[in-house]
Amino acid sequence: MGWTLGAASWFYFLLSTSELAFSVKYHLHHKMASKDTGLARDAIFGVFLVLFLICFSFNITPKKTEERNTAVAGPHAKLLRRMQQESRGYILQRLDAVAREDEVAPPSFHTLVAELQGDRDRALSDQTREDLGSLSDDEKLQIRRLYDQFLIRLDREYGHMRVDNVPREF
Repeated sequence: MGWTLGAASWFYFLLSTSELAFSVKYHLHHKMASKDTGLARDAIFGVFLVLFLICFSFNITPKKTEERNTAVAGPHAKLLRRMQQESRGYILQRLDAVAREDEVAPPSFHTLVAELQGDRDRALSDQTREDLGSLSDDEKLQIRRLYDQFLIRLDREYGHMRVDNVPREF
């Protein structure tokens, strides 16, 4: 990623500098551009723009959650993804259940994540618990550590959010 981004920056710098040179030479000196400069300007602009786009395109790599989890969790990435998915579903179900009750104020997002951190198996389905129980102690520890990191990241990114029941606000 390093050298292609640097090369792209240099090509863009050269492109901008060449355009600036043409602008300064002809427009600031109140001279009309020569008929022969159009092809030169287009060629310089085209070459450096194509080189810039080629180098820049090498830096665009999609970050897929599945690949990131596979790299981190190894062969048990599907189990970790399922645990994360069930945790998100649990939070949404809790919010939905509280939203249906008019007299109860919805809990903060931090409170919901703290519930999951206190009892990590609360949101997990029976099948997920069974799959987790079939792992060795080292694998279980690794998955639990990654799951805890997921919960910490959830709390860090969304814990400050206050949940409002919108229909009661009006």
